[in-house]
Amino acid sequence: MGLRQRDDREHPVFSRAQRSQPRSRIGFDPDLDYGRRRGSRLSLLDSDMSIRSETVFVILRREVPNDRSAVFAVHTAAFARPDGGEVPEAKLVSALRGAGDVIPALSIVALINEEVVGHVVCSRASIDGRPSVGLGPLGVLPAYQRRGVGQALMHAVLAAADALDEPAVVLLGDLGYYRKFGFQLAEPLGIVPTDPHWAEHFQVRPLNAWDGSLRGTFRYATAFDVL
Repeated sequence: MGLRQRDDREHPVFSRAQRSQPRSRIGFDPDLDYGRRRGSRLSLLDSDMSIRSETVFVILRREVPNDRSAVFAVHTAAFARPDGGEVPEAKLVSALRGAGDVIPALSIVALINEEVVGHVVCSRASIDGRPSVGLGPLGVLPAYQRRGVGQALMHAVLAAADALDEPAVVLLGDLGYYRKFGFQLAEPLGIVPTDPHWAEHFQVRPLNAWDGSLRGTFRYATAFDVL
């Protein structure tokens, strides 16, 4: 159920199917490489978290209905399978919308020259029945990966969640990579995944509303169950 993020380095966010097999790329972009899979499913985070030398000018804003086809295309490209098969991450975003689990203020697109080149979404999750936030997928078009688009999306969505007074954001991914965004292992803070195999990659980003009382088993939105 975990997400891959695709951006520009190898930073994995792991899907449920990955279980104890960490991915090297995120899908919250291909190098955050959200998009690439190495055999088993990668996390749904970013595929564009690394940075190339060239400068690009990116505009970030909330997703609007007219963006939906472009968002689908971003995740389809960012997480494309080597065999050309169906891309679950792209379908996941649509399923989250259909179920009403997308948090509108936390569905953010990145534009370059008015083209949607990246997208990140957070959905409503729960921790022992209390509302929580799950991050992913995060994807960036392959042509724009490794240019900092994924990092910009990650900073933007965390800031937006903080502004909403959400206490924390949760994801599955590479601890070494996501530490730079303030994520830390969730279990020491009392938040555990439904699958114990995820523990070493299961992370939380406490925000300003965090008071330590949010403890228990974290559950993603039901759309993740089909991943």
